[in-house]
Amino acid sequence: MIVLFALIICSSLSSPPPHARDFSFIFYLNLTSHQFYRILAAT
Repeated sequence: MIVLFALIICSSLSSPPPHARDFSFIFYLNLTSHQFYRILAAT
């Protein structure tokens, strides 16, 4: 999880095409929200 976040930060710093950066960000948000829902379901 942390590694993926660092990877996205690095890819953002290396300034890829905007659509690629947006995709990475959306992918990360989807991943975190998925984890969040799993945590909610577990409680």
